[in-house]
Amino acid sequence: MSHADTVITLSKSRRAWQLASLSLATVSIVLSISLLVVSNNTKIVLVPYSALTEKQPITINGEIGLDTAYLSLLSDADLALFLNWTPKTVESRLDQLKFRLSPSALAANLEALTKDAKFYKDQGVTQSFFPTEKKFEAPNKVIVKGFLNRSAGTKPISPVEATYVITYAQVGSGMYVINSLEASK
Repeated sequence: MSHADTVITLSKSRRAWQLASLSLATVSIVLSISLLVVSNNTKIVLVPYSALTEKQPITINGEIGLDTAYLSLLSDADLALFLNWTPKTVESRLDQLKFRLSPSALAANLEALTKDAKFYKDQGVTQSFFPTEKKFEAPNKVIVKGFLNRSAGTKPISPVEATYVITYAQVGSGMYVINSLEASK
């Protein structure tokens, strides 16, 4: 094989590698763009911590907003943390609730939550909430009516009818409570 034949063979080999590299780069770019398009049009499956017993994930489409079934489960879980406890669990339940509050709601309520938890623990208060009615308002507001039962030690206190309004907003990558969880009058 002569020198000229070697140069021609190497030139053809170089062009073949260039074509292969260009083809792979093009395929990579097309696949990356396709992946981005598909990921933006995929339904998101959210499984709130209270839905684990329901055995069904709830789907939402980011363009439409939150489904009322999802808001219902989310509000049930948040109200359970806030309103259902015993003297032994009150501090841990309200500590868990702190992770469900937006940064601004946490800043506004942190001192009161800590003080209330200590008071209820020291007084031996047990509390439970039984929802009777739930309404949804746009965009992400849930209004829950029900009866709040308390007892101090073994002495029950008569049930009180209470209404709680919970407003949710997306903060970062999650849905958080953005208002104070106080009974409305």
